[in-house]
Amino acid sequence: MIIKKPFIPILIPPSVIAILFSSKVLLADTGFTGPYAPSNFTLTNSSPSGSHNGSVNTSGAPSYVSITGPDTTSNSPSTTSYTATAGYTGTYSFNWSYSTLDAPSYDYPNFINGSSVTLFSGFNNSVYGSATQSGTESYTITNGTTFGFQIYSTDNLFGAASVVISNFLWASAPASTDITVVGSPYLASDLNTTVNPTFDGGTLEMNEAVGSYAENLTLSNSATNTIDQFGNTSTFSGVFSDATTSGKISIENTGTANQGSVSFTGVNTYTGGTQVNAGANLIINSGAALGTGTLALVGSSTIPATLSTTATTTIANAITVSGDPVFNVASGTTTTVSGVISDGGSPGDVGVQGGGTLNLTAVDTYTGPTTVSSGSSLALSGAALFLIAVV
Repeated sequence: MIIKKPFIPILIPPSVIAILFSSKVLLADTGFTGPYAPSNFTLTNSSPSGSHNGSVNTSGAPSYVSITGPDTTSNSPSTTSYTATAGYTGTYSFNWSYSTLDAPSYDYPNFINGSSVTLFSGFNNSVYGSATQSGTESYTITNGTTFGFQIYSTDNLFGAASVVISNFLWASAPASTDITVVGSPYLASDLNTTVNPTFDGGTLEMNEAVGSYAENLTLSNSATNTIDQFGNTSTFSGVFSDATTSGKISIENTGTANQGSVSFTGVNTYTGGTQVNAGANLIINSGAALGTGTLALVGSSTIPATLSTTATTTIANAITVSGDPVFNVASGTTTTVSGVISDGGSPGDVGVQGGGTLNLTAVDTYTGPTTVSSGSSLALSGAALFLIAVV
């Protein structure tokens, strides 16, 4: 015979609970609704003996749900769990109201947070604990983690325990922001979550070693719109367009100079121009990737700004060169530059490498030398060059 310390249980009738919670006004991100509607939760009963009969009553949703633990008289432990998957990282909180026909030391509520299963922080499951208890819980949960509520029964005897979960507040999508000066740099991995694909004077840091981004991006006319290569390899396949007029973009590299690249593969329509700074490498497969504004290649005396082309194409944009820029033309391809190449803020060179052919067809006015690396070639048609040095 199993003997337990006797006590007089005090039960909260379901009708009273319904009255208590029926008048609640649900706020955004509150209650068992949306991503946390009952249909997105899973009820799981588990027992080593295979004997379990726990249940959940969702008739009060979205205001509350009631979870009832097992009571099969098996005299073996059992759990009843009601779980979902967290959609966002943040704080999840709720009120709880517990009652039992047994003792709280034998049937008690737990919270599930991934692999961690813990007793509700305000619950007394000692032999002196009350048969009716209530409180408030708050937990930090990581996106993608399984979380939920559980009734644990040590014995499956002498009546079940129930817990009502109400005022469930859940983390939602954090506020998103454009790529502005305030808060820069923004991380490319946060695009379309906390970062909108909208440049308005800020810097987007390419923080993933190899990143692919299909978002369409808009550009304000701010001269400080910047993509930071950050020494990583990134590809943008979406379209860059003007937010209003004359959208601009610059490519810089605060990571290791000449390490990594930024690729534009879309047919871009922005009109304010593109700037590639020293140490950065902009890769295009077509001149259409540059929009219609001026291309400024701003190298230094020791670190080039690089434009790489991967397929035969024509660049009609006006181009300015400063310092020691490089045209890296893929082997077996020809890049024709029909726009005029002129000096930028300081005199500029033109370097050709990569094994392909750079074909200059305009009357160019840049004042620095032109160097062609071994294996590459330079074709001239109407171009006025001051010096050609083949190295």
